[in-house]
Amino acid sequence: MNIVLNDAKAGKAYSKKTEQPVFVGKKLGETVELDAVGLAGYKAVITGGSDKDGFPMKPSLEGEVRRKLLMFRGIGLKNKSHGDRIRKRVRGNTIGKDIHQVNMKISEYGKDKLEALFAKKEEGKEEQPEESAKDKTKKQGLLDEELKKETARKAEEKAKEEAEKAAEKKAEEKKKETKE
Repeated sequence: MNIVLNDAKAGKAYSKKTEQPVFVGKKLGETVELDAVGLAGYKAVITGGSDKDGFPMKPSLEGEVRRKLLMFRGIGLKNKSHGDRIRKRVRGNTIGKDIHQVNMKISEYGKDKLEALFAKKEEGKEEQPEESAKDKTKKQGLLDEELKKETARKAEEKAKEEAEKAAEKKAEEKKKETKE
C-alpha cells in the first residue's frame, strides 16, 4: 500500500510504501494515528485514495464496493461539456485490502520533522554529481557531430540508390532500343 502524506505547512507531499494494508476499515474523513507507518506522534485525515486498478474512492459511496455511478461532476470525472452525465466506475469510501493508495492530510505534527524522517531513507542513495555547463556543452557538441555524420551518411546512401536506379533505367532503355 502506498501512503501519500500532504504537509500543508511545508507545501510538500511525502510518499511511504508499506507491505501490509494499513488502516483497513477506516473511512474517508476519519483521523488516524500514523504510528503504524513509523511516524510517532503524527495524526492525519484520510482525504482520498484509489484501488489496485486505479479507480478513485468516492466519499458518498458507502463500503468497500466498486460501482458504476451516473455522475455529472465530482471525483473521478472530468466533464467535456456542460450538462453531460456519464456512468463511471468508482470505489467506496472505506479502505479495504484492494486499496493501493491512500491520500492523507497531516492534522497534528509529532516531535520529529517530516523532512528528517524521510531524508534518512534517501541518504542510502548515492548522489550523482551534476554535470557542469562545460561538460553539457561538450556532450551536446559530440551529439551534434554524430547527427551531422548520420545525416551525411543517409544522403550518401540516397545518392547511391538514385544512381543505381538511373543505371537500371538506362539498361532497360538500351534493351528496348536493341529489340526494335
